[in-house]
Amino acid sequence: MCPFFTRSLQHLLDYTEDDLVDTFCLNFTVTEENFGATEVLELVPNGEEINVTKSNRQDFVQTYVDYVFNRSVFPLFESFFAGFHKVCGGKVLELFQPNELQAMVIGNTNYDWKELEK
Repeated sequence: MCPFFTRSLQHLLDYTEDDLVDTFCLNFTVTEENFGATEVLELVPNGEEINVTKSNRQDFVQTYVDYVFNRSVFPLFESFFAGFHKVCGGKVLELFQPNELQAMVIGNTNYDWKELEK
């Protein structure tokens, strides 16, 4: 999540005035650009009808963060997971420690190939 959105969410949580609805004009939706088209996605059922208020702003932030880090990337992760397990599934995964798998997936230029051959 970019620092701008993080600061904005923190500002929403810290806001003390009673005009939160009029000031932030938020509801339980997120707007995304996909291939040049703007899409409004509801974070919860009927999210377009639910204004963010002082009493539900914590729920909004939690739901928004869950969307950004989990729900929005789930289809991509699911495809990666299936492909990764197709190539590296089974007993092969047991050969590596978590930090070694992370280095393989993310990349590392300092592999100890002699050690891996053992």
